[in-house]
Amino acid sequence: MPSIVGCDVSKKILDVTIYPDTYKQFENTEQGRQEMLLFLPVNSLVCVESTSTYYKPLAVFLKNNGHIMYVANPLTIKRYAQSRLRKLKTDKADSYIIAEYLLKMHHDLTPWSASSFNQTTCSYLVKTAEALTVQQGSQANRSKAFSFAYPEIEQTIESARTKIKAEQNHFYTLARKIIIRDDTLSQWYKALLKLPGFGEVLAVRFLGHCSDLNRFKTGRHFASFCGITPSDHQSGGVTKQAHISRMGSPKLRAILFLAARAASKSKSRFGDMYKRLISQNKSKYRAYTALGNRLARAAWAVCVKPQDEK
Repeated sequence: MPSIVGCDVSKKILDVTIYPDTYKQFENTEQGRQEMLLFLPVNSLVCVESTSTYYKPLAVFLKNNGHIMYVANPLTIKRYAQSRLRKLKTDKADSYIIAEYLLKMHHDLTPWSASSFNQTTCSYLVKTAEALTVQQGSQANRSKAFSFAYPEIEQTIESARTKIKAEQNHFYTLARKIIIRDDTLSQWYKALLKLPGFGEVLAVRFLGHCSDLNRFKTGRHFASFCGITPSDHQSGGVTKQAHISRMGSPKLRAILFLAARAASKSKSRFGDMYKRLISQNKSKYRAYTALGNRLARAAWAVCVKPQDEK
């Protein structure tokens, strides 16, 4: 069996335990990671907590050097330690409990992959670009209060909007480059572009928010995560009209609504579905919701189960 390793990561220090009782400390620097690599047995199973961004350089480095990486939620590790009735709280003790957790649980855990890091980077770039949209809207609203009296203000704001739009496109371009270089993300990106409603930018934004699609067992589960599933409300024997659950990701829901609006105009099964719903006197909102739900399930299928879509 491969060696089991727990690593407690902080900004400056790496506390490493090779289960059960081999411990050493390294600096969280490039040199320290090289020294840790020499310390570890070949092809070890290594677990770290997802603490801020400090673990990411180490995870990428060890993964690229043949080790199998696992990234655990700090709350999961904390609860595991509590279940073991461990009260000692030191960095050395933390690295031991992480190693023990990995020993007990690794058969039920999914190894961390380079795609995980690339997806996180893509998510950061997409969210930064979207924040610029909010900034652009705020500038436009503020300018209206003054531009009627001073037209040059509107000209200055328009120039700023152009620059913000350029910066936004730059972030989306960087995210797309990361997606294309990653085998899994690239496959998902190309699959999404074949679906009606998804253009290049919307596909990039979708992947920036959807996390790992493989963790969802079915398209229904993914649609629920997106918060675009119908929710019935029944009280006193009266069932009210179904409405959207809104329990999932608001950003993904907004992206799927945009995709649904575009798909509704396409000559496809989605366009036909939209026309059928409208002919049944459904509101545009309900029709877009239904299309968004169907697109979420289709997106999961073409990415995770492409054979099911053939």
